[in-house]
Amino acid sequence: MECIGVRIEVFSLDFAKHKKNTRKKQRGRERHAKQNPNILSSDKSARDHDKQKAIMLKQQQPRKPLPILVAVFLAVATTSSIIFAVEAGGASSTFNNNNNNAKNCPPVPTVADLDIARYASKPWYVQAQLPNAYQPVENLFCVRAVYTVTSPTTLDVFNFARKGSVEGAPTNEDMVLNAYIPDVDVKSKLKVGPKFVPRVLYGDYWIVAYEEGESGGWAIISGGQPTIEVSEGLCTTKSADNIRNQGGLWLFTREKEVSPDLIEMMKKKANELGIDTSMLVTVQQTGCEYP
Repeated sequence: MECIGVRIEVFSLDFAKHKKNTRKKQRGRERHAKQNPNILSSDKSARDHDKQKAIMLKQQQPRKPLPILVAVFLAVATTSSIIFAVEAGGASSTFNNNNNNAKNCPPVPTVADLDIARYASKPWYVQAQLPNAYQPVENLFCVRAVYTVTSPTTLDVFNFARKGSVEGAPTNEDMVLNAYIPDVDVKSKLKVGPKFVPRVLYGDYWIVAYEEGESGGWAIISGGQPTIEVSEGLCTTKSADNIRNQGGLWLFTREKEVSPDLIEMMKKKANELGIDTSMLVTVQQTGCEYP
């Protein structure tokens, strides 16, 4: 940008100097023409030549660079168009084939009158979940989520997991995600994503079932409305490899280790809501240690 600016300035100075010299020459010719009327015709040709030279010099000045904000806007608009294309129909083999299936997927309700402060008051341990782009099967050990309320509509999200085994290396240990509530009247429908990413790219986080009890609580989280029919009356969310990381299903419990009966009860509850659980992967919690 500095080189372009210097180049513009040099051209501007050259043009101003040329213009000044042209006017000086013209005044000299006019005085000379009065004294020598016979050279008026040649003087006019010289003036025409000077004007043509000035026009050519001006045309050589480089155009001002496109303002940075306009360039950024164009880049964002282009990216948004690509994202929209992928989301709306780019992966035609997946989405187009499921347009009709979505009609068979009942709308999934979310928890009414959710107390978000109570929900975020203690850690949640994942007992089973659908793998996704940022949580592949090999990272589904010792998965835990901790939430901190930062405002009436936002939370910090601290996810933890280990890779390969319960003694494996931690993943996402230092990353803090952002969760926000788009509609304060529906606190059980959140959007979650990295803080450095525009919110338009955040994934859905729907709390579709939730209960606190004396012996611990549990919750079922869906990555938005299921739209892909797996079996009659049961649907799952979008593929985990799409650009916005939409989709997913998580079974949360307050206790690190729970009975198989509780997990089966949660799966049955999800099925009653029209959510398929056949592809859930069990998350091992026994033997896990957390920072």
